[in-house]
Amino acid sequence: PEKLRELYIDILKPNALKSLYEKAEKDQLNLVLFDGESIFESPDLKQKFSNYITYYSRSKEYSGIWQGPSLYVEMVKHSDYKVSPCLQFFSTKYIVDRGIRFREGIIYEDNLFSLQALLLCENVGHLNQSLFIRRVRKNSTMTAKIQYRNFRGYYICLEAMAVFILQNNFPTETIKTAKRQIESLFRTTCNYYKALPPADRKQPWCSDANEQLFSM
Repeated sequence: PEKLRELYIDILKPNALKSLYEKAEKDQLNLVLFDGESIFESPDLKQKFSNYITYYSRSKEYSGIWQGPSLYVEMVKHSDYKVSPCLQFFSTKYIVDRGIRFREGIIYEDNLFSLQALLLCENVGHLNQSLFIRRVRKNSTMTAKIQYRNFRGYYICLEAMAVFILQNNFPTETIKTAKRQIESLFRTTCNYYKALPPADRKQPWCSDANEQLFSM
């Protein structure tokens, strides 16, 4: 494992898939969530993006078998909801049958995919183990300077997430929790829009109404 760390690549730890498969089989789960940790290419990156030091680890264990909407509410409550698919082990049949797909042509698509995958799942569990090592490097989606594609990715996810929540009959507490998450993403999207050069704000997608909304 230490040798693998020196390569500065995203990796699963030894026996990770075995542990996840056994958990899924034992509890008959369509989705198993698990934890991870970060490594940094340089001390400067670690200092600048210190929020990633513990970002992939959860603060508590969520034992038992959960329905997705309930686990979502509980994890958000404890700041343990993670949108990274790298921390998710799925049943292929579940993903195919539910028609859950990554939105193509954008970044930040994890936000939409992970929300759909968790909220539509009726049998999900959490394996309280750090099984994934995430590399934090220069010029990645996480660390690069904000560009039009950053705003566009968030904007498309924001809109699709709102539609997804409205079109499904989730419990009231789940809807309230999702609304707060979407509102937070909306604020981030607005900040990204304001950081764009004026020319990028005039991309074809942007109607006068949208421009007025994001400029508020």
